[in-house]
Amino acid sequence: MVWRLMASLKKTLRDTSIRHKLLLSYIVLISFPLVFLVTISWRKISHGLRENMYGIVLNAIEQSASFLEYKLEYITNIADLIMLDSNLQQILTRDYGTYHKDYMQQSVDAHSLYDYFKSFEDNNDIFMVRLYVRDGLTYSNVPPYFLNMKTAAENAWFQEVLTPGRKYEWFPSSYFSPGANPNKEQVVALLRRVIDQNNYRNTVGVLRVDIRENTLTDIIKKANITDLGLTYLQNSRGELITSFGNPALIQLARQNRFLDRDSTEKEWKVVRIDHQQFLTVYQTIDRTDWKLVTLIPYSAILNVGREIRNFMWIIMSVAVIIAYFTAFYLSHLGVSQISALGAMMNKVRDGDLKVELPVKSNDEIGQLTKNFNYMVKQMAVMIEEKFIMGKKMKNLELKALQAQINPHFLYNSLDMINWTAVINGIPEIETMVQALAKFYKISLSKGREFIFIREEIEHVLAYITIQNLRFDNQIKLHLQIDEDIYDYKIIKIVLQPIVENAILHGILKKKKKKGTITITGRLDHDQIILTVTDDGIGMDEVKLKNLLAAGNNSRGYGLKNINSRLKLNYGPQYGLAFNSKPGKGTTVTVTLPAML
Repeated sequence: MVWRLMASLKKTLRDTSIRHKLLLSYIVLISFPLVFLVTISWRKISHGLRENMYGIVLNAIEQSASFLEYKLEYITNIADLIMLDSNLQQILTRDYGTYHKDYMQQSVDAHSLYDYFKSFEDNNDIFMVRLYVRDGLTYSNVPPYFLNMKTAAENAWFQEVLTPGRKYEWFPSSYFSPGANPNKEQVVALLRRVIDQNNYRNTVGVLRVDIRENTLTDIIKKANITDLGLTYLQNSRGELITSFGNPALIQLARQNRFLDRDSTEKEWKVVRIDHQQFLTVYQTIDRTDWKLVTLIPYSAILNVGREIRNFMWIIMSVAVIIAYFTAFYLSHLGVSQISALGAMMNKVRDGDLKVELPVKSNDEIGQLTKNFNYMVKQMAVMIEEKFIMGKKMKNLELKALQAQINPHFLYNSLDMINWTAVINGIPEIETMVQALAKFYKISLSKGREFIFIREEIEHVLAYITIQNLRFDNQIKLHLQIDEDIYDYKIIKIVLQPIVENAILHGILKKKKKKGTITITGRLDHDQIILTVTDDGIGMDEVKLKNLLAAGNNSRGYGLKNINSRLKLNYGPQYGLAFNSKPGKGTTVTVTLPAML
């Protein structure tokens, strides 16, 4: 039964038109995988979002805790430094019997301590340094820098500071009145007993170092990655030091309902409070009784996943609709072009070679149509091309014959002119004819494509000789060529066009119409470097950039021709390079392989 059904389906598909086959294949191959992909992707993304958020929060809380520990350790070190200050020790351990009556000394000591404490306020981390001193001194109750230790001792929390064995105690801003601070700043205070260095059992004062609560808030807020969450510092008494985030969660945090006694540090815990789930994690701050706690409503994580899921389903629905109409259009477009191409092929089969099908696209069918039109045209013009090719071959044979005759005629003519100049005593003509003869002799080189660099330099010398006869010795030529490279070979007529370009478009464009050309040559490993430098008018960046792109009617055509010949014969890594500045001249560098 199944096999019959499969066979029937196969036959139906085979007999279905190409258009419907394409349409069905598009729908099946796009819609089904897209639904599967969206479903799997959403699950993976949802899981990945949770894991990613866990990792981000753990990393953020570790960094914030590390920075907090650094800040607090810095403050405790400052407190130790102040407590051990020799001047402070000397003042606080003075004999009370005589000291409390010596008002002058007390005034001096108060100013000294004030200046000393004030110096620490330049530090951005320290808001204020205060000192609780013995009762009965003139400065024992002069806030904000000096406070009465006896009055403060009435508070239970201050008694904890005075308890032997307690070295440091941190207290939140709720313990202190903002009115006692400049600008009513909320502060968190470190309190430390000042012990008589000569009698460790004797407490001579209590040092208090205040830091702004905002300083701690700015650190912990980096651990709060969502506006719906809350990050806070809490001490062992359940008091909030500072917090940042959702204000609605602060009251729950004050009730200490997020810290489970069995919780493991740096481990996520799911806490259910008032029918709402929270993810919470904490880390203990070293050298304090503080814990840095971060909590995130579980709904915030799920909301992100739901938004992504809904967005993906919307995108998938839109994609399926677009895919259907696109498939319908493409199937119709493709089949119509194939049908038209088949009709044209039938005409060609019947002998009509003048057909041409319009190309409506650049896809495979469009390329097939182009190739069809091209083949038909090629078949129509083949006979005419063969006729034209025959004529060109005849012309080439004629030019080859002329090339064999013309050099001999040219040499004989120049030789006759030379002897005529000698007989009539005209040395200028003799010099020009000899230079011209050498110029053309090297140019022709008996049909050789490659000549020695020595011959190439002689070719340039002959050209300069002719030009100096023409321009009254306005051109000077300097040669700085290593003799080792003279016997290496080069494509003929490379340097002469460069020199010609330097004269016509560089030197003769100057006001004085005179200048110097320097040709250098050296062997660099397996390459030969030749340079032609002139002191002409030079070129700007635009002209220099367009030099090798010049057409047949521009000054750069000869240079473009040389560059093309060098690359064609030696490879793309060889050729010409240019360096020029307006008013400074131009340098052309020729790079070619060292060939003997």
